[in-house]
Amino acid sequence: MNIEAIHKKSMQMQAKIIDNKDLLVMMLGKYESYETAKDEIARSISALGGARDEFKYLTIPENQLRIATFFPLNLPLYSLVIFALVPGLFAERVVIRAPTTMQVIVNELFNLLDLQEVLPNIVIKNISRATFLEVYAESSDIILFTGKYVNALDVKKRCPNSLLIFNGGGVNPAIVFSDADTDLAAKKIVEMRTFNSGQDCAGTDVIFLHKSIAEEVTNKISVQVEDIKVGQYGDPETQIGPILKKEYVESLSNFIETMEPYVVKMGFIDYVTSTVSPYVISRSIDSHHGEFHEFFAPVFYILTFERMEQLVTILSQPDIEDFSMYISHFGTDPALETLKTSSQLLHGCIINDVEQGNKAYGGYGKKANFVSFGRKTISRPILISHEIDSFYKNNGIVD
Repeated sequence: MNIEAIHKKSMQMQAKIIDNKDLLVMMLGKYESYETAKDEIARSISALGGARDEFKYLTIPENQLRIATFFPLNLPLYSLVIFALVPGLFAERVVIRAPTTMQVIVNELFNLLDLQEVLPNIVIKNISRATFLEVYAESSDIILFTGKYVNALDVKKRCPNSLLIFNGGGVNPAIVFSDADTDLAAKKIVEMRTFNSGQDCAGTDVIFLHKSIAEEVTNKISVQVEDIKVGQYGDPETQIGPILKKEYVESLSNFIETMEPYVVKMGFIDYVTSTVSPYVISRSIDSHHGEFHEFFAPVFYILTFERMEQLVTILSQPDIEDFSMYISHFGTDPALETLKTSSQLLHGCIINDVEQGNKAYGGYGKKANFVSFGRKTISRPILISHEIDSFYKNNGIVD
């Protein structure tokens, strides 16, 4: 593998982003907060800067592989880097399809960064998902799919001769124990739950608070979200803006209605603009029944607990264990070290603190992320380049 050629191209792309930082913030700011835009620009620059080290020991066959990419609904620039630009450094062809709501911004980014000049092997197709699957995915060596698990299974069934790399999502709980730094816990939970207006597959969909500090942390969360500006994208001061898919807002509305007795800080839902302001909901862990809701909105769903046994029971439920990615915990409990979980444990921090484009991402939940070829499927944290390299080096997927 020609590392210097890869480094040169990655540096060209990095320079394009750096030179257009201000324009990118305004462009991305039509779809997300300026705060989110700046964050994904920084992550994109970092990921491209780390490409040389990421590829240093890899032996992926260059200019031979055909890759089809199904883009996620959020973070268009960072997604372009991770799921198109980096694979485009070695692939013969990368064909990408963005969700309908993101096609305009993805095309604008493609043109602004002059991708046709630096990486002419990357092509955008603004066609239906079904057509993309039939025309491009089924004939690709590798498929990069980000989205719902059930849709990933459909792609897997349709493309048994392709290496499928699936990036999904999870519940990603936060746990605050009695000895925690409550200021840090509240700050980090708010940061993760409101990132990109709550529209992130790594969002914290449940917060477990020990009863002894539950009221304190809940109050601190409620106070912090009071200072968050809710409005329309394009305003530099807006931190929470419209939800991109109206279906998420409709689903959330039904959930909020059932949770009304437990709402401790009432937000609002603007159905015209699909904007959701922060809600804080708190109830006992023993009163929770059924699966956890995946919000894609700034909703803080708090469950209070007294004993570690209560956590162990609920964390072993299929809707958490199957989608295991990360668990952020503040403070500790001796029993936590013996917890059998497919999630990666993060002490005193959140996913955004550790996520880095040149490192494996995710957990070991069978529905959170996986690599699959033929009848073999393995769930583990994913770094796309290393999964592809391992596959071709070993003539198949290895544990």
